[in-house]
Amino acid sequence: TRRQVPKSELKYPDPKKNDRVDKVINCFSSARLIVEDSNSQGERYVEPAHDALVVGWVTLREWKEKYKETLNLQRRLTIAANDWNELLENEKDQALWTEEEGRLSRLRPVINSEQNWLNKVETDFVNKSIEDKRKRLEQNEQQRDKALEGQISALAALSEARFQDDQLGALIHILKAGRIL
Repeated sequence: TRRQVPKSELKYPDPKKNDRVDKVINCFSSARLIVEDSNSQGERYVEPAHDALVVGWVTLREWKEKYKETLNLQRRLTIAANDWNELLENEKDQALWTEEEGRLSRLRPVINSEQNWLNKVETDFVNKSIEDKRKRLEQNEQQRDKALEGQISALAALSEARFQDDQLGALIHILKAGRIL
């Protein structure tokens, strides 16, 4: 089935890629294979001129089947990135894919490759999600380190107190504290 693709989804970080997209849109539009128009909100879009182009194009169907998982990921990404892009600045962090390690791990290589198929908004969204995920992991590590320091300090204090009463018991606690490190 065909869908209206907002032209904003066809803007990429690389200006050369944008030039190629514009050239393809112009060629397909001139050949009347696609239609360019605006929706009720005034947003420009392109869509196939006829359903038969989508249904009858064998190579396109083969590509869709071959890249089914990637296309599903891209659909989810496009929706999430567009929703994120429309949020107020102070709300954006809540919409990032910081808990989507499977998706992010599949997108990391795409971001850095010559075959990057992400548009500008998607690229910004994925980069921000990766950055936020990294920051959260660092915070978790710092919290873990502080918790370990607290446990070690408590064991050392307990060992010191026991050392006053029971030197053998204190040595056992010191050895236990050393194992934690």
